[in-house]
This record gives sequence, C-alpha cells and structure tokens, in this order.
Amino acid sequence: MEEVKKEEKKPAKDKKRGKKIFIIVLSVVLALIILLVGTFFCLRYLGFRGFHKNDKNIKHDDVIVDDEDNITYKGEKYRLNKDIISILIIGVDRRDINENKGIGKNGQADCIFLAAIDTAKKNYTFIPISRESMVDVEVHTASGAYAGIQKEQICLAYAYGSTPKECSKNVLKSVSRMFYGLNINSYVTIDLEGLSKLSEMVGGVEVTSPETLSASGHRITEGQTVTLSGEDALFFIRDRESDIDANNRRMVRQKIFLSALLSKTGNVILDDFTKLGEIYNSLIPYTSTNIGLSKITYFATSSLSRDIGSSIVYKSIEGTMTETEYSEFNINEEQLLDLIVETFYIKA
Repeated sequence: MEEVKKEEKKPAKDKKRGKKIFIIVLSVVLALIILLVGTFFCLRYLGFRGFHKNDKNIKHDDVIVDDEDNITYKGEKYRLNKDIISILIIGVDRRDINENKGIGKNGQADCIFLAAIDTAKKNYTFIPISRESMVDVEVHTASGAYAGIQKEQICLAYAYGSTPKECSKNVLKSVSRMFYGLNINSYVTIDLEGLSKLSEMVGGVEVTSPETLSASGHRITEGQTVTLSGEDALFFIRDRESDIDANNRRMVRQKIFLSALLSKTGNVILDDFTKLGEIYNSLIPYTSTNIGLSKITYFATSSLSRDIGSSIVYKSIEGTMTETEYSEFNINEEQLLDLIVETFYIKA
C-alpha cells in the first residue's frame, strides 16, 4: 500500500512575504481612497469658498448695515443667506465667441439671467435682466483705456472688452452695481448657437409657445407645443420684432426655453453621468466661464436634481419702458431692493 504523501507546508518565510504584500496592497488602496475622498472634499470646500469669496452686504440709503452679515431693512432684521450661490448667465448672439476681435467688435449681451441657487433647499431663483436696462457701465476707448462710468443699456457692457473674459466681467460689474454691490463673482457666457447645439445633444426640448412667430422659414403658433432642436431652437430664443415690447416678449420665450433645456439636460446627465463630459467638451467652443473644477464640483454635488426647470422660480424686475433713440428700461429701484432682500437674505 502506497504511503500517502503529506501536503508540503509552505515555508514560514513565504507566508510572511505574502502577508507583507497584502498589507502593502491594502495600504495603497486605502491611501488612494483617502486621497480621492480628500480631493473631493477639498474641491467641494474650495468651490464653496470660491462662490462666497468677497461676500458682503448690499449698500443703499434705506439699508442699515448691522455687521458683515446682517442688515436692518424696513424695520426688520435680515441675515445674508450663505447657502445661496449666484451665477450670472450671459447669452451672446455671435459666432466664434472665444475669438478676440477687439473692443466694440465682440457683440452684445442679448440675454442676461442672474441665478440664485439655494444649495441647502435646492431651490432655483432666476432673475431675468432686460438687455435694455439703463445701468452704470464701465466704458473704454477703442485702444482699451478706461473712460469712466456712464448710464447705458446693460447689453452694451459686453462690448467694452477685447476678450470674452473682459467682456463678461464688465457685464458682471454692471449687474453687481445694479444689485447694490451684491457679491456676484461667477459667470457663464454662451453663444446662443451653443444653446442650439445643446438642444440637439439632449434630443430636443419641448415648449409651448406664448406667441405666434413667423420669419425666415420658421412658423410657430401661439399655444402650440413643439419640440425644438438646432435651428428651430435658435429661432425661438433669438427672434425679436422692432416694437417697444419685443424684447420683453422674447425674454418670456427665453425663460420657457431655459427651464425646459435645464430640465432635459439635468435628467440626461443624471441618467448617464458619462454624458456630462461629452456635453461639457461639446460646449467649450461656444462658452466662456470662470467656473472651474472646484466650483463645478460644489455645484453638482449640492444642487443637481431631476427636473430642475420645473423648480425654477422667476422673479421679475419692474420698471418702465421709454423710447428715445433706442428703447430704455428704467428700473424701479425700490421694487428691486425688495426683491434682493427677499431672495438673498433670510429673516434673522
């Protein structure tokens, strides 16, 4: 009868080596996880700080500043809401947005929205700003020399810059002055054709038209529900007649389109996060922004939700339209002040 061979035992030295390798691998994996988590929270923190850099109270004769975060307005105490981030959205109707054509040749800001996003409640408030609003604008000569501040349509602020960054920051400065010094330091400037491109990428955007539009081979009737993509989308947000209320009607259409587009885009990304990179890269030729990776990380992790568009609350700035050499929208300052306190402050 054959003697059964006993299983040879591994030398103690090999066991120790295997255990050591396992500990090394585990340590590396844990280190990578800690690094990734740390990087994420670091980016998120830097994003929060970036949005709130230079936060300060508004300045107005009717506002009593109690301290750096608190004010008294109309006998009530208010505190600056640190959960709100502000992003200025600027729509420019021109191709080659990133090409520097020089002062006065980069187009105008055709649509302007100030987004106030409450990251704690995930509430979105959008404040449309008429391109015809008469505000203080920094003007520059053709050579780029600063020439002072004068009252002009806010759309012209974009023209006083030689680069998209300079143009956008000049609009941002005018909006901040208009909002009594409110801290607004983040912007996204996009060529309207970029919105057209985005509508194609997400499979079209469904809207119900508030008016009848007919021009350049396009026709949409009042009350008609259509899915807009590409050139049809561009027509819907760009078309404007020449009467005094034409821009106000266009702003209504832009609000409808923007809400639908944000909902569709957000849902597409939430369904497949790989789409985020694809959309971002496709929009680069059409956009200029100072929102970097840290701000994007903070915004995406604190604010993104399904059907964003349906949760947007639009708050209108009141004023009067007058017709001189061009249309002028003169802001109701008291109503705007009420709107600012209501949106960016909370009762203390």
